[in-house]
Amino acid sequence: MYYDRMKKHRIIMLIAVAAAQFLLVTSLCQAQEQKLSLFPIEKYDQDISHWIKLNEVPLMSKEIQAQRFSEWKQHYIGQFSPWDIRYIHQSVTKPHVLQNDIDFVYVATPAFRAWVKSTDIAMVDQAFIKEWQAAATELVAIMDTQISLIDEENALFRNSGYIGMVFPGKKSASSWRILIPIRDKRGRARIHHARLPLNQANTMPLPTTSGEIVSVIKKLIHRPYGWGGQYFYNDCATELKNLFTPFGIWLPISSSEQVDPQQYSIKAVDLSKRDQETRLAFLQSKGHPFMTIINDGGHVLLYLGTYPNPDDPKHHPVALSYQNVWGLSPRNPSPDQDRRSVIGGAVLLPILPYYPEDRGVASDANYDVFIAAFLD
Repeated sequence: MYYDRMKKHRIIMLIAVAAAQFLLVTSLCQAQEQKLSLFPIEKYDQDISHWIKLNEVPLMSKEIQAQRFSEWKQHYIGQFSPWDIRYIHQSVTKPHVLQNDIDFVYVATPAFRAWVKSTDIAMVDQAFIKEWQAAATELVAIMDTQISLIDEENALFRNSGYIGMVFPGKKSASSWRILIPIRDKRGRARIHHARLPLNQANTMPLPTTSGEIVSVIKKLIHRPYGWGGQYFYNDCATELKNLFTPFGIWLPISSSEQVDPQQYSIKAVDLSKRDQETRLAFLQSKGHPFMTIINDGGHVLLYLGTYPNPDDPKHHPVALSYQNVWGLSPRNPSPDQDRRSVIGGAVLLPILPYYPEDRGVASDANYDVFIAAFLD
């Protein structure tokens, strides 16, 4: 009898705890809903052809693009890549141990360093290195998202390809044939091949014309925002990094480093102490369309130029950006009133002094930080 009463009381307590947790979660969700709203991006024309008249005039000289491509190759397979033992020594300055666990290994890549599962990597030998480096004199950039990479030797799907990926390869009359690394049963890297339709890849570097850049933007726009590149969706910095890869322009992976002249050869202008009118005037008079990256503090976007606004009856000129953005923050955030007006993807967005649909959020011109970096 005593046991039954205790059991009954315990059940009542568990129900009470569960009810309290449910009420807490419900209140948190309601509070979160109050802090999140959807930005009406449909109010801003997302057809880039309605904004921009394209041309085939290169946006950077052949000499500068050649310099950029040389830098890109140094990160892909040269002195700033894991193919150079000096880079490995610089990347791993002291022993890295993860709970003495051999299931994980510390990996240095051209873009970042991370712990990965040992079953997700393959060990290379000198034969692999020699063949891959020799083939990398001709580089092929993927020009579409989520394409299938089929192992030609085994007739087996290996992976999906995305803009931002590059492989050694050659072009034939009907297709591209690229080298792909595979992991054999012993965990060793082996070189196999995949064939791609001609419209899914291109030789690097592409000409830096507005037409070519827009052709890549059209493949990326409207894709969802991906935190840290999760599930092969891009965040703000990986969007720009992958966008410029086919053009042989290397960008760091973090938003702050993409406007840092100490990371790569760019010119940067810090307008953080200037007001938003000065910032917008600077963009309209001195910004380089398609070649200017703006960092507004933890976020980066690409300035496309100043154009007549198709959403404005009087077509007043506005600065246009392309960006992959989670959401817009309040103009004057406070801990108890912080919120986000969610966009959640890659979009065209004019940089306005304010947005009539939600005057409470800040535009990219009125955050505390405003740094412009010129790729050309």
